[in-house]
Amino acid sequence: MVSPGQQIIRNINRLSYSSSNLDNLFLAKKSTKKLPLFERPKQEEIKAKYSKLDLNEYLIKDPESTFLIRVQGDSMNGAGINTGNIIVVDRLEEVKSGQIVVAAINGDLLVKKLIRTNEGTELHSANKNYPTIQIDSEDSFDIWGVVKSVIKPV
Repeated sequence: MVSPGQQIIRNINRLSYSSSNLDNLFLAKKSTKKLPLFERPKQEEIKAKYSKLDLNEYLIKDPESTFLIRVQGDSMNGAGINTGNIIVVDRLEEVKSGQIVVAAINGDLLVKKLIRTNEGTELHSANKNYPTIQIDSEDSFDIWGVVKSVIKPV
C-alpha cells in the first residue's frame, strides 16, 4: 500500500517540463535596473518650504464666526464624517440646500445635510440606517452653521 505522501512524490516525478514550460514558471527575473533612491530633503529646505504653513489660515476663513465640534455618532459616515472627527463650522456662511450643517432641532444638536424642497426643509443623514427628518412649523429649529472641513486622524 502506498501512502498519500508517496503517491504525491510519484506524481511529481512523472511530470516533465520542456524548456518553454520552465520559462513560464519563472516569470520574475532579476532586474539589472537600479531604482532611484528617495533623497531626504535637508532640514533647511523643510523649514523654508513648510514652516509657514498655518492651519488656521488654511481651514478658517473668518476666526470670529468659526467654531469646532467633535463629532459623535455614525449618521454621517457616508459623507466621511465619523465619530471622533472634528468639524470646522462657519456660522456666517449663507446656508444653501445640499450643504452639510450643524442644526439644533427640538434641543438636539445634529450634523446633517440640509435639503430645501417645495414641501419644506429636511435633514438627511449620510447613513441609510437613519431616516430623513422633516422640519415642521412646530419644531424648534435653528442652523448653527455650515460644515467647512473635517479634521480626522489617518
